[in-house]
Amino acid sequence: MYESGHQFGGGAYYRMCDRSYITASPVPMKIVSTETALARLLRPIRLQPRGVFERVLSLAYAPMRMRLSGISTDVSRNAVLLGQLLASDLGRRKIGCLTEAEFKVFSQFGEDGILQYLIASASPLTRVFVEIGVDDYLEANTRFLLLANKWRGLVIEGNSKQVQRIRESDLRWRCDLMAVDAFVTSGNVNSLIEDAGVEGDIGVLSIDIDGNDFWIWKALEVVRPTIVVCEFNRAFGPALAITVPYDPEFSPQASHCLYYGASLRALCMLAEQKGYAFVGCTSEGVNAFFVSKDRQNSLTCLQAADGFAMITAASRRAIDLRSHLSEIGHLPVFDVMSGAIKTLNQCADSVGHKSSPT
Repeated sequence: MYESGHQFGGGAYYRMCDRSYITASPVPMKIVSTETALARLLRPIRLQPRGVFERVLSLAYAPMRMRLSGISTDVSRNAVLLGQLLASDLGRRKIGCLTEAEFKVFSQFGEDGILQYLIASASPLTRVFVEIGVDDYLEANTRFLLLANKWRGLVIEGNSKQVQRIRESDLRWRCDLMAVDAFVTSGNVNSLIEDAGVEGDIGVLSIDIDGNDFWIWKALEVVRPTIVVCEFNRAFGPALAITVPYDPEFSPQASHCLYYGASLRALCMLAEQKGYAFVGCTSEGVNAFFVSKDRQNSLTCLQAADGFAMITAASRRAIDLRSHLSEIGHLPVFDVMSGAIKTLNQCADSVGHKSSPT
């Protein structure tokens, strides 16, 4: 199944949806269906009322939509309850590696569990979150915090139709959530958050916009999160500190699907400048987690290479930048170390990588 992705400068971007079950490490736990799958059925059938048949058909579907809505609510509540049980279990287990805390209820991979573990480790903290890039918010890093932990939150999405779906959902009256319709840039990110009434200390910041993630975090000053979740591009490998050059209209579909975002090492360097420690990433190698050093407590500060070792150990599959150079090596990247824009091939040559023969 594919679903449309997050904000872009033009066009749509598609990514593979995750499998539809809750997973807890080390033993998988499954539920039959998910709120995401049901919600796809609940999306209203849009018929132009040109005649009696269309009106009758629309009315006929109304009871079905109401019934499915009730089922979806029940599934969601049961999923939240199961997630709360898994979260309480984390407190009774010794977590040696962040991937061992993974479980998913509403997150794409195991971010729900990781966040529960980090919040417990860094507590107390302000129960407010900001998530940038949420699509329709059915699958998100902070939805479990909203529903299970009763946090207050702000979500920002550049797709107007998706924001409207969030505003029309039952979250508008069940939870303290504000949804802002805006395409985020480094120039407006602070004003968007401040205008929404959020500033100062917050618990969690999540950034997943498949493009300017590095530049958005770098520009952000209006809030001081305890925990930061940021997507990285694992195709860039562990050695390079690079990101796509800043372009407020950036779209990964304009060039290549592997060309987006920042390397893990680039985010680690930015985190160090901002006073954060890199503490791990998801086993799928999608999101990295950072904790403010003044709240790090017993959490170990890691290097980018450690993060890739976690990914390899979990997936049993090494990540080789050389396999991608023939496809994206000619594209420009910003070298965080030198502050210069180079081609990916030039950066790879500097650390001993060569393009694989075609």
